Amino acid sequence: MKSIKLIIGFLAKSKSAAVILVFSYTLVLLIANITFASVRYITYTRDVFVEYNSPNTFYCALDYDPGEIMESDKADPIDEKLTYIENNAGKYSAYQPFLKEQNFVAVYDGTQISCEIYDKEMVQRYPLALSEGSWEELKIESDDSVFTAVSSGAQFDGVKLGSVVSVGVNKGGKALSDIKVKIVGKLAAPYSVPHFSVSGSIVTADYMFGNLDGLIFLKSDELINKINAQSSYAITTSGNFITTILPDATEKEQEEYITFLKNNFSVKSYDEIKLKSDEKVDREVRQRIPIPVFLLTIVSFALLSMSVLFVNKNIRDHAVYYMCGCSRKRSCAIVSGGVMFLGAVGGIINILFVSFYSKLSAQGILNLNNVLFDSVSILYTGLILLITVGTSVALGLIVFRKNTPIEIYRRVE
Repeated sequence: MKSIKLIIGFLAKSKSAAVILVFSYTLVLLIANITFASVRYITYTRDVFVEYNSPNTFYCALDYDPGEIMESDKADPIDEKLTYIENNAGKYSAYQPFLKEQNFVAVYDGTQISCEIYDKEMVQRYPLALSEGSWEELKIESDDSVFTAVSSGAQFDGVKLGSVVSVGVNKGGKALSDIKVKIVGKLAAPYSVPHFSVSGSIVTADYMFGNLDGLIFLKSDELINKINAQSSYAITTSGNFITTILPDATEKEQEEYITFLKNNFSVKSYDEIKLKSDEKVDREVRQRIPIPVFLLTIVSFALLSMSVLFVNKNIRDHAVYYMCGCSRKRSCAIVSGGVMFLGAVGGIINILFVSFYSKLSAQGILNLNNVLFDSVSILYTGLILLITVGTSVALGLIVFRKNTPIEIYRRVE
């Protein structure tokens, strides 16, 4: 306790500098963590796109009038339009099913969640890593009106595998009607799933995925009818989708089918998406990474300078303590503790932020969108903390041990 009081007392002598340094170190480390997490997410989605798609993959975007869709009295006008076009596409020899993304909003444990509905082909195409459970347990049919789902996000951390939970769907804008759901799997971080919400002249892999705090269902008529019975406009279908070309089709048949797709949609090929994704990863690394690295370097040198200042300001007091019986070892511990405190505060705050970000995001308290925070992020933070604080402590001890306590006392007197 005495040592802690001495450390605090020594820091109080340079209070303003200490507060500014701790704040700066915390902020810079936070900026670095968010930047690294964002770049890692872009790299992660690029790698997922390349791993699970083949060169004969196409990303198609339906061109439609939003006003017309809003005025439509149909429950899901985009899905009906895509189904109509897909029926015509089935006439081509190179046709492969459209992999569409549908979603609806529900309420779980008083918090709004997003729920994705995928065809079986979509799940087979993107068997994303699970922390628990298996995709094979995801069933189309319900069991006594209990549907199976894979959970995603920290919202379901406390739910055991195999548990049955209730999610509410808005019932005609008046109340919530529960749907029983059995959790058969849990998606691993970064909780990123196919989310075809973006179209344009440039499409990159990170635009084709999105963080999900909610549930993933297999599409079935039973599920669709159950949700529509609660609210006719609950389910929304994205106008964008993934499709492929039958590899066994002749070159002419493939060209005819591609022409059909381009006549009905804005089409981006696998090669285009991969090229633009690679360029974006390179650009993000070159343009965004140097800034936090530079700031970390500056604040690390500031921490080094502060450690020397801390020692020099209190070196006379340590000489006096030595005269009064305080061991040199204990004096070194006090010096080290003060320097460590300056850096450790910022590091601990950042580690806590990284650890609890998924929970904050699931609760809607903080959402940074498309970032990858995991154990690697904590490892990075700990490594940076170890290097900067370790170097500062070492420098402080070198300065402190340069002279004996007697020599120090004679010099200052």
